[in-house]
Amino acid sequence: MSPLQSRNITSLSSSLGFGDGFQGRDSKDFRTLIAKFRLHFTSQGHPLPFSNPYSTEAYEFAEAFCEEDEKGQTLWPATTPRRWPCWQVDKELILQSLAHIFSLQAFYQYQKEGKARKKAKSHTPPLSPGTDRDLSPESRAYIDPLPPKGTKRRPNKHAEEETEEIFEITFPNMPKLGTKRAIGPEDHQECIDEIEALDPRRDDKPISDFTTQWLTKIAVRWPTQGDARLKTFMHEHDYYNIEDADHRLIHIIEQLRKGTQIESYKAQSYITFKQRIQERVTILADDLLSKHLLEQTSSGKTSKTPCFRSYWEKRHEVWNSKTTLPKKPHHNPPGAYDFDGSTDDANEHHPFSSGKRVRDQPTEVRSNILNKVQPLTEMTKASDKPGTIKSAGDDPESSRQHKRLKLIMGRAAKHDNSTSSPSETITVIHAAGIMEEDSGAVDSETNEHIALAEDILSPTNHRTEQGILPQGETLGGTDERHEGNGPKPQDASRRQRLVLVLQNSATELDFDYENTLSSLHLRELSVSQFFLLYSQRANVPLPDCLTFTFMFAPGIRTVIPQGDEAAWSKMVKKTKDMFKFQKHRKPKMVEFEIFVEIGDKEIGEVLAADDDDDDDW
Repeated sequence: MSPLQSRNITSLSSSLGFGDGFQGRDSKDFRTLIAKFRLHFTSQGHPLPFSNPYSTEAYEFAEAFCEEDEKGQTLWPATTPRRWPCWQVDKELILQSLAHIFSLQAFYQYQKEGKARKKAKSHTPPLSPGTDRDLSPESRAYIDPLPPKGTKRRPNKHAEEETEEIFEITFPNMPKLGTKRAIGPEDHQECIDEIEALDPRRDDKPISDFTTQWLTKIAVRWPTQGDARLKTFMHEHDYYNIEDADHRLIHIIEQLRKGTQIESYKAQSYITFKQRIQERVTILADDLLSKHLLEQTSSGKTSKTPCFRSYWEKRHEVWNSKTTLPKKPHHNPPGAYDFDGSTDDANEHHPFSSGKRVRDQPTEVRSNILNKVQPLTEMTKASDKPGTIKSAGDDPESSRQHKRLKLIMGRAAKHDNSTSSPSETITVIHAAGIMEEDSGAVDSETNEHIALAEDILSPTNHRTEQGILPQGETLGGTDERHEGNGPKPQDASRRQRLVLVLQNSATELDFDYENTLSSLHLRELSVSQFFLLYSQRANVPLPDCLTFTFMFAPGIRTVIPQGDEAAWSKMVKKTKDMFKFQKHRKPKMVEFEIFVEIGDKEIGEVLAADDDDDDDW
């Protein structure tokens, strides 16, 4: 507070003996007397600043006031007993109080005049309208006043939908949706990927990560399997806002903890688990918003977009279908990765398309240098059956080839008896023919791979001449297999494709076509995205997938750690070169399979055994 406003006029007047407690000495009359003198003395040319209550000018006003008609002795005479100051004794105190009162009155007058100045109209004359030239229609829209606002009639709902429709979905059997944001192919692919990732057939086991230790720790990782069930619950109950009634969480809590260590816990543990679910719901909802699967409504709530809602209503058709979902369209020119040509019947049924479903699918022409048609566990058993591998007699060369093949097939048994964790690495084994091409098109390391593969696939190679492949198969694909009553493979004009066969959580290769991956994933995914997709498809925790090995040929492998984009790009380039070679060498080969296995099988070390040591077999 400033010194000027440390006291008010009422308290100063009371200290001078003017107030309610003094008979005949009214405070209002005293202030009026001082105000009249101040105006009169100011008009005579005496300024009065109000910044300092005890300024020289204020003292001049106080002394002049007391000297006029001897007001000092008249207003403050000596009394017995003394109830107010006496002029003869307290002259200095009286002058200080009067100077303070004069300064306060000047300050209040300044404030009053300032308010009046703000209310006064501006003296600036209004601008005259321009008469030099006519305004254009565009300028007139800015200068002319806006029309008065009135009540507008609300348009018809159907008419509003027609005017707001700014796009047309070209996907078959899908409703037309009106939205402010144009929907493109990437939005449809996001919807398809979301529904495919939540397939309940891939989520039928208890979540082993939900342990008592996980519940007691702080800032722990939420398991991927739990995300799938939680997002399914969110979509089915439209539970994207944790502010909604939480009684619906009881069902998902019971579902998540079923068969785990936290199936029976105390009340405090229940509250902790519920809070973690709500926190995860918030994170997942934000992620779905970023993918444009959810949207914010006018009320501030989060809900499904019309596009995703239409797909979600058909989710059971997707999950019950045996065919794969539509792949994301791409516009890459034909080249090494053109292995995704449609091989299905023209009348094949898809959940998002019309038409009847044809269950009998054409059988593919398959070739594999490692006896690839059967899972490796079955290959091991087949090697012990009579007639599976033709005997080569006492021929040393045939014996060596016999031994090499048994080493290849015997790795599955070695893996089953291993005590190490099956999910430390991912082994990706090329299980098809390798090709021949101009060596100048690839680097030196790839040329070595091609040279070894060419030696393996050579028509004069003993392993082909001696008939060491399983009964009923040929390396070149001339003896084509037919499954069931399906049609025969199509001619050579049929486009080739690449298929990645994954190993499921039971450490078995899953040959179900809808559970495989295509060259689209190999071509467009980064190494981190590939690991994440593999973890989701194979139902294997992502932290357990540290590296994977890409086998080009027996004894030659490339280990790619998780996150190593440089090694991943180099491996993809080598694969591209070999696929191009195979496409021209084997035009009748429709499907090129790759086995993606969990764990480093160390095939190179096994196949490096001494071929001359024939006494072991």
